[in-house]
Amino acid sequence: MKKHFSRSLAFTVATVLLACSFLSACNTDMSLSRQTSETSIESEPSDTLPSESEKKIDTVSSILREEADKYMLELIKGDSANTASVFGYREAQVLAPTYEFDDTIYRLYFENVSYSYTTCLTSDHTNYELDVTCHFPDLYGAIQYVKDDFIFMYENASDWINAVVGEDRELEDQLLNELSYTILFEAINRIQDGSYREETLITGYFLFHDNGDGNWVCEKTPDFVTILGDADHMLDFTLIDPLQEYSMIEDVGAIFVATGTISQDTLDAALIRKIGEIAEMQG
Repeated sequence: MKKHFSRSLAFTVATVLLACSFLSACNTDMSLSRQTSETSIESEPSDTLPSESEKKIDTVSSILREEADKYMLELIKGDSANTASVFGYREAQVLAPTYEFDDTIYRLYFENVSYSYTTCLTSDHTNYELDVTCHFPDLYGAIQYVKDDFIFMYENASDWINAVVGEDRELEDQLLNELSYTILFEAINRIQDGSYREETLITGYFLFHDNGDGNWVCEKTPDFVTILGDADHMLDFTLIDPLQEYSMIEDVGAIFVATGTISQDTLDAALIRKIGEIAEMQG
């Protein structure tokens, strides 16, 4: 009886172990199966040949880049009259008449621009948008860079500071206007000589229409073509706002006080007057 029980127990244990082993093998197979399936799904795009639609848009993208280059290569010549003609604008729309040296600013922007094409999109395979990204010289940044140059500002803002502390408003306004031009010219020079290299990124797009006979019609050009056609944008290049005026008076005036050119009381009076003007403008 005892022998029979032992055999039965041994048989039961063996059966359980076999079952566990089987279940473990099944789980391993299922896990491997899942991993294999997931890997297959993940790698599927690289194994799948491009569709006819994808092939077509790649071909169209290449064609449209050549079409867009017909415009962009004219743009980077830096000639506002030529740009207006090629892109179908009036010249004042691409360069707002603002300064006597407008052409210098225009050339600075567009002769130094670099560009690249990114995506080509379509929803109907008739009209296509070709995105273009441009890197322009950061003239605003260069202007601020000059304003932050303490030595330059001390050398060039002294006459204006004297007019401020002397409360000669007419001369103060005249000299501030001249100073703003001096700062702008210096910013342009620093971009041209490579001492200031920061850029600003601007994106846009061309819209092309497939008229069906192998010719492409450009229905829209990037908005950055007319970036200098905004008079307010151009005037901002010589803007020195009241808070910047205050900072310049404070910084350069401190040197005047240290060298005995003016007294601290005189400087404080000029700063208080400037604060009053700022408050009046804001109020």
